[in-house]
Amino acid sequence: MQQVRVVLRALALLQLAKGASAPQIAKLVPLNSQAIRNISRRYRQGGLERALDSRGNASGTDVIPDLKTLRKEARAWNRRMNRDRVIIAWKFDRKTARHKFGDKTKSFKRS
Repeated sequence: MQQVRVVLRALALLQLAKGASAPQIAKLVPLNSQAIRNISRRYRQGGLERALDSRGNASGTDVIPDLKTLRKEARAWNRRMNRDRVIIAWKFDRKTARHKFGDKTKSFKRS
């Protein structure tokens, strides 16, 4: 089963690539500032796979140089996960996620 933490780490990396600081990202993603700094360090040391790995010890050595390449790699990773039908063990629902991420759009109920 795929962990939600992997998705959260990927979101944190995208925010880092946009220039956000660890404390700013911690307000958006349910990870603390130190965890975000660790993800950034692991990314610089070993690339995307190492940054997304829960133990931080993946063998990847490629460091992605820019946001365009990061997005390309993230899409490829997402396609692999979908192709392999990896199941994500979500620990929260849509309402909780919207509250946590500050989504201001009005939620609606389906009939």
